[in-house]
Amino acid sequence: MVTAMADRPDLVAERAADLAPGTTAREVLEEIILKALRRPPCLVSFSGGRDSSALLAVCAHVARREGLPMPVALTFRYDNAEAADEAVWQERVISHLEVPDWERVHVGNRHDMVGELAQAFLLDHGVVFPPTTYNQTLALTRVRGGTHLTGEGGDEIFGERRCTILRRALDDPKYLTRRQHLKYAARTLGPRQSRTAAWRRFLSDQLNDALGYLRQEAREQLCQDLATHFSSEPFDLRRSLGWHLRRKLIVMQQETLTAFADEHDVAHVDPFLDPKFAAAFAGTARPLGFATRTDAMRALFSDILPDDIMSRRSKAVFNRAFITDVSRSFARSWDGSGVDEEMVDVDVLRSSWLSEWPPAPSWCLIQAAWLHSNRPAVSPSA
Repeated sequence: MVTAMADRPDLVAERAADLAPGTTAREVLEEIILKALRRPPCLVSFSGGRDSSALLAVCAHVARREGLPMPVALTFRYDNAEAADEAVWQERVISHLEVPDWERVHVGNRHDMVGELAQAFLLDHGVVFPPTTYNQTLALTRVRGGTHLTGEGGDEIFGERRCTILRRALDDPKYLTRRQHLKYAARTLGPRQSRTAAWRRFLSDQLNDALGYLRQEAREQLCQDLATHFSSEPFDLRRSLGWHLRRKLIVMQQETLTAFADEHDVAHVDPFLDPKFAAAFAGTARPLGFATRTDAMRALFSDILPDDIMSRRSKAVFNRAFITDVSRSFARSWDGSGVDEEMVDVDVLRSSWLSEWPPAPSWCLIQAAWLHSNRPAVSPSA
């Protein structure tokens, strides 16, 4: 069942109550980053995307202002995955920020879902979420005793929330009259039951295309669970952000990455997922948030980033970076064990791993299959 973790407190609401009147999101973000910079070395995972660029820009700004060591930017280069290439944007950001320490690592197939780093991780920890946790190994090893920052969460915090449609409609009275926006309105406005039905219709085709390896009954159940989940998002921006930070995938991601960083004596920080930042952002963006992600970026970072970086629409994707020839070789020889065949069509799953666009939701499955085939035998007396 995909649900919000209702038993967890709404930390965004709690942090909002603690904020001094007039506190801005940028001020809170700088406070979080200042604490990270005071535990050097401070490593920023820098892909060149908008979130990591904004994070690196604030880190550099605060370090210079406070006379602290500058952050180290760490970039992974995926030479065999064209869709993951952001070298031009990376050069643009680094040149603008004048960050002196920029490390570029050509990872080859080391970040493959069942490559050398993943194999060691899986044998030690088993399959975890997120399945890409192992690819933090190089960063954490580099920064032992220090701090590791990522821009995780920026897409959701700065991007569309349920209230966004009303913000856009107020800015453009003709917005809701356009046919392409009516289905979006059905998923965000109206009573809960109708929104659930709209989400189910929206997700049905998407899941059939992306998760064709799931058997029909499993796919239909997932569709219903996701529709119920997404329709539960509150309309109020602050409550919406609190709901988002209580989602299982966010909580599991935070707990897993923090625990893995602790093993390396590293403080792992995702500033955009900090409840205090989310609370301050909701206050800055009230009452209905920003109409676009670009508007949000401009409101927070226009003094430290060029507009073309904040407004860019392109985005790197890593499907082929994480499913390389290593995974493909395993898929070809795989005997079909290690997955639940009542829920998964093994032949279709194998084909999806060998396709030009291996679906990200299948990554845990290929790790489970590999681990089942390679886990050391345990004697009965052990």
